[in-house]
Amino acid sequence: MQKTHLVSPSIGLAQIFPPEAIVIGLVQRTKRGVIEELVHHLVELGNLVQGEEKAVVESVLARERLGSSALGNGIAFPHCRWSPMEKLIGVFGLDSRGILFDALDGEPVYSVFLLMVPLNDRDNHYEVLGRITAIGRDKSVRLQLRGCRTAEEAHEFLQKLDGR
Repeated sequence: MQKTHLVSPSIGLAQIFPPEAIVIGLVQRTKRGVIEELVHHLVELGNLVQGEEKAVVESVLARERLGSSALGNGIAFPHCRWSPMEKLIGVFGLDSRGILFDALDGEPVYSVFLLMVPLNDRDNHYEVLGRITAIGRDKSVRLQLRGCRTAEEAHEFLQKLDGR
């Protein structure tokens, strides 16, 4: 019988979502509004040029029209490929009130992981999407994440997940 070795992730969630890229308590209450708010946060962080903001929002929404990134259990991961990106970046919004996000289970979303991926970075892209999906599958993990009240607390939690 062959032994399986666990491979540590090549990119950590805490690396993609540093404390400054975590928004606690979203202002917007719609899918479009939340995506606009999170993309605007990337502009504020200097990860996107202001002139690209509208095009990025439209790119993310076009991807959402293909199928909702809210698979259920309160987690959504809107994303798009963006050619000017040199590395995978993200912004993470947590909202205790919940947002209607066209989730497959019809329930509100509490955790929104917005990702922007370089065109040539398929491996990291799929790995990160898989890790976010795994959060949604584990009730204990998603409830602990949902209970984070500060960006620092959420970031520490992501670091713990990266260490698993």
